[in-house]
Amino acid sequence: MEDFDCDDFEKTLKVIVVGNGNVGKTSMTTRYAKGRYTGMYKKTIGVDFMEKTVELRDLGETINLMIWDTAGQEEFDTLTSRYYKGAGAVIYVFSTVDRASFDDLPKWKRKVEEECGKICSVLVQNKIDLEDDAAMTRDEVEDMADYLNMRLYRSCVQDNINVGEVFRYLCRKFLKSGDDGDETVHAVTDISTLSQTAKPKTMPRHNSPEPRTKREISDISD
Repeated sequence: MEDFDCDDFEKTLKVIVVGNGNVGKTSMTTRYAKGRYTGMYKKTIGVDFMEKTVELRDLGETINLMIWDTAGQEEFDTLTSRYYKGAGAVIYVFSTVDRASFDDLPKWKRKVEEECGKICSVLVQNKIDLEDDAAMTRDEVEDMADYLNMRLYRSCVQDNINVGEVFRYLCRKFLKSGDDGDETVHAVTDISTLSQTAKPKTMPRHNSPEPRTKREISDISD
């Protein structure tokens, strides 16, 4: 019988996209996975699922991304949190012109960590084309990235700025974490496990920020 190496199997990464409603999560995932942008807002009911294969030629790696676009409205909390289980990466999205979506970021992080623990993460400020009407300052955004201990990307889905870069960054971070033996980072290899209900783990809530690290910010590219 022929021997198979683990590297012969395609790596699969489940990515969840979270944040308040109407911040551009669906537009971002559709732009990246399907190459389409409509500009029309349609509320996500529960979750939407998309898939895309990513080739990182310089690393000689191919990753199959399973992208779960989750609803941002509170009435879907119980439903959407079920689909967090098995995620190896998360994208937190807020809108430049929506202060509440910015202020709610720590809440979203707590929700994800209650279900998934600490996984690869990235922060996305969407709709930077509307920066003249911004509901928060650049300093506030950078301070939030420090507080959450995440890399920050500033994106505009309409103009396709920093959309693909966000997902490629997560792929690279995921691969690096696996190489470093980080047990909190995991790939999903069986699609049947993706919708199973996770038993929430109780996480302490802290009023003080997490340890701050030097932030990484991308305005145009990775």
